[in-house]
Order: sequence, then structure tokens, then C-alpha cells
Amino acid sequence: MASPIGHTIIGLGLGAGSARRRPSPGWLLFAAFAACAPDLDFLPGLLSGDINRYHQMASHSLAAMLLFGLVCGLTGGYFRGNALAIGAGATLCYGSHLVVDLFTTDVRAPFGIPLFWPFYPGHFMAPWTLFGGVHHGVPGDPMGVFLRELFSWHNLVGIGTEVVVLTPIALAAWWFGRRRRASRTHRGASGGP
Repeated sequence: MASPIGHTIIGLGLGAGSARRRPSPGWLLFAAFAACAPDLDFLPGLLSGDINRYHQMASHSLAAMLLFGLVCGLTGGYFRGNALAIGAGATLCYGSHLVVDLFTTDVRAPFGIPLFWPFYPGHFMAPWTLFGGVHHGVPGDPMGVFLRELFSWHNLVGIGTEVVVLTPIALAAWWFGRRRRASRTHRGASGGP
């Protein structure tokens, strides 16, 4: 699957683009976190001594995306007051992770992500991929194998590809959001709707 660097880049772009006002550093940090959140499934594996054991399971599904957006919206709405905007932004950034992973080569079974879990058990991967994926071993590998693969030349090249492909997309999202905010400000100043 893709690296946290690629997911962070697209999350920052979507966070900047989806903000109703000029995005705060806190919102951008949250957007980057939300775009990487599906990979928190490494944590139970780390705690169990098999870091790859639970990766690319339920957290990489549309159901998890919707649940994450709902929880963030309700929690953020309680503390910040705008549940719909926070929930929608969280869902968008979380969903970006699924889209990027769909277009990333997966070299370990089951290939792809369980997009429609729990309703359909199959895994999905796009018929053509943009990214080579990050190697990090397979379930059962010791931590040494995980670290050796994580810091490999293959992964460095893969991260470079993600940066080259995803940065223009993130910048376009930021630019469109900025134009949308400027247009809304201009309409408000001229008495428009």
C-alpha cells in the first residue's frame, strides 16, 4: 500500500481545499491524521508482536470511513460547533486513503483492500496502478524484517513517485478551495447570494 507520506500529502491538500475559511494549522494537522488513520490498524499488530497481522482489514473499508466521519463530526461538533463540516472533512480525508490504496500495487494476499466490508468479503485493487506500494513484510514476519523492508530502496523510490504524483493533486485541491473561498468572499462583498 501507499506510504504515510503520500497519504499525508493528499490529506493536507484536501484539508486546505475543504476548509470554509483559511485553514488553521490544527485543521491541516487533523486532515493529515484523518488521511493516515486507516493505517492505525498497525497498532494492534504491534501490540500483539506481529505488526502486519491486522493491516488492510476493516479499517480500509467504506464502513470504517463513514464511522470515522460520524465520530469525528459528533466529537468535533460538540467541541467546535460545526459537526457537519468536521464530519464531512474527516470522511473526505479518510476516503482519500482508500482511493490512493486502490491505485497502489499490493504484493501480498489478499490483494487490495476490503472496500465493502462487512457486506462483501472481497478485496479490490484498480486494474492499473499509479504507485508501486510500500513493502513492510507479511503477517508473521519479525520486527527486523518489517524494518528492513520499510527502509529499503524500493520504498524510497515508491515514496518519490507518490510525492511527484500526489503533490500536484494536493496543490490543485488547495487552489480550488482558495478560489472557492475568494469567490464566496467577493460575492458577499458585492451583495451577491
